[in-house]
Parts: sequence; C-alpha cells; structure tokens
Amino acid sequence: MLIPQTNRASRIRTRCWTLAWLMAATVGPSTLMCQTWADEVRLIPGSTFKSPAVVSGRIRGTITEETPETITLKVGGQTVAVPVDQVDRVTYDQAPASLTAAASLARGNNPTRAAEEFQKAANEARNQPLVRQAALFGYHNLNARMALGDPNAAPEAIRNLEGFLKEFPKARQRGEALITLIRLQIAIDDFDAARRNVQELGAIAWATDLAKVFNARIAAESNDAAAQTAALSDLDSVIASSTTNPVVKRDAQLAKAQVLAAARKFEEARRTVEEVIAGADPEDAATLAAAHNTLGDCLIAENRPKDALMNFLHVDILYSSEREQHARALAAIVALWNTLGKPERAREVLGKLKSEYPQSPYTAQAERG
Repeated sequence: MLIPQTNRASRIRTRCWTLAWLMAATVGPSTLMCQTWADEVRLIPGSTFKSPAVVSGRIRGTITEETPETITLKVGGQTVAVPVDQVDRVTYDQAPASLTAAASLARGNNPTRAAEEFQKAANEARNQPLVRQAALFGYHNLNARMALGDPNAAPEAIRNLEGFLKEFPKARQRGEALITLIRLQIAIDDFDAARRNVQELGAIAWATDLAKVFNARIAAESNDAAAQTAALSDLDSVIASSTTNPVVKRDAQLAKAQVLAAARKFEEARRTVEEVIAGADPEDAATLAAAHNTLGDCLIAENRPKDALMNFLHVDILYSSEREQHARALAAIVALWNTLGKPERAREVLGKLKSEYPQSPYTAQAERG
C-alpha cells in the first residue's frame, strides 16, 4: 500500500527527530544532521525556577547573554533569563567533543584528564567566545581545586584563576570562580585576600547569603573573636529567613557550628549540627554527610577524638556516594587513627583514600600528615 506523500513526509520527519534525540544522548550535538541543535541549560534538581520554556528540567534555545547573575536564552519568540544559581550545567551548540569529555571526566573524579580536555577545548573553540570561556574556566578551576591539597601549587593556581576573572569580568562562572579562590585562600591562611573575594561574591545577587557563610568560615579559621561575633549574627539572619535557599541555609547552620566550636562553645556547636541531622531527610546523603563531618570537626576541637572518629566512620560506611565528603571523612579518619595510636589502621585507610581518590586534595593532605 502506498503511503500518501504528506503522511510519508510527516513520518520521515518524526523518525528524523527521534533519531536526532537518540544521537544527542549518545554522541553529542556535533554529529546531528536531522535538526538544528540548540544550546541547552539544565536546571539543578529541585530548582525553584519556573517558566513555560522548562521541559523536563531543561531549557533549549539560543544563549544570547551570560552574566554572573543570569543566562539569557531566546526560546522561540520569548526571552528567558535563568538565574545562575539554578543552573546545573550548560551545553553549547556545536561545542567541541573535548568540552563534553572534559565535563564528564570532571564529574567522574578524574581532574587531571579533565583539565587536559578543557585546555584542548579552549584551543578548539577560539571562534566560539562562550564555549572558550567555559573551557578556560573549567581548566583553571580544576587546577585550583587540586591545589587545595598542595600549598606549593596554590599561588600559581590563584594567579591563573584571578587572570580568568580579569579577562572575563562578566562571566557566568564568576561566582563559582570566587568561591574556589576563597576556599583556596582560606586553606593557605590568606584571610585578607579571602575577605576581599567574599566582598566581591556578596555583590552577586544570588550569592549574598553564601558570602556570609564564607565570612563565618574565615572568622572560624582566623580565630578573630570580633569577626566570629559578627558572623554569628549574620548567620542567624540567613538561617531565620524564609527566602534562604535550603542548601545555603544548611551551609549556614554548619558554618555556625564551626564558628561556635572555634569560640569554644562546644555544647552549642554540637547542638547546632545535631539539629541539622535531626531535620534532614534520611535519604538526603549530601546533608547528612556534610553534617557528620562537621560534627566530627567540632568534636576534634573539643578534644574528643574517639567521638569524632565515630562520625567520620559514619560517613565512610553510609554516605560514600558523596564523593567529596567521603574523601574528607577518610582523611580525617587517617589523622585520628594516628592520634589514637593506631598507625596500622591509619595506613590502611590512607591506602583506601589513595585508591579511591588519587587526585583529591584530601588525599594530598592526608599524605602530608
């Protein structure tokens, strides 16, 4: 039976769109022949951003502008501005395959190979400004994060990331770059530089509360009593606000515990973390892993190494899926077994840490002792 030409064309188009969708999921946009690929913004799980343009947590269109606060897309006849803090990842039309590979390697905890692919993508995307910018950020940000465990590598990593911010002052990655810089500067006790970057972070609308969290962490690490008092007041405001992002609220509660422990208010510090644990969904591994690690740190400050060890072991046993927090816990377990006079157990856990997280900054810290 002959298919009428109109129906036949329709079926061919339908098959072509289906093939394009399947290919997009497997080989990436550069190989698609049946449709014009679009830029794609994927939202974070549980995103509060609402728009008719959102389909299954994604927005497809043409990115027309990126700033530290929003990504603007043209979707059909409408313009959609997505807050950066609601964005999980961005896929660009006709981006080189090396950029996709780099992002996958970074998520798979292979930062050295990821950095190589990011650098390759930056070279391949010389005529695609936003793609090149994303690749350069990925390269410098990964190197800076690896330097968290290597104080000798920190100065160069800081210079390179600061160079990125100077070259791209309006980049959508500005907030994330500042966060990495702040973490790195806290790690090497450069608190003045960290405070300056916190001030820059606070100027970004979505990061105002997050800047207060980092100010609190600086106050805790620097043992500045006046700064700790001010930080606790700011954190209480963030925690009490009904508009605070839930993840930032959790981070504020954990930062409050760190400040209280630094101020030797140990009972209040423990109570603060225990409230986070009690209020968390039993399936919320991210919150529970971070909370038990923070409680462990508070107990170390209180000189209760055995109790601290139990919390870090809790993370190792129950929340190993949270890779960064798991590596953090393993590094703490190595140090605590040594403190408790069990060097053989410390070596065993260090072996596990090196095997599972060979390039984590926590591994480098544990190896240095």
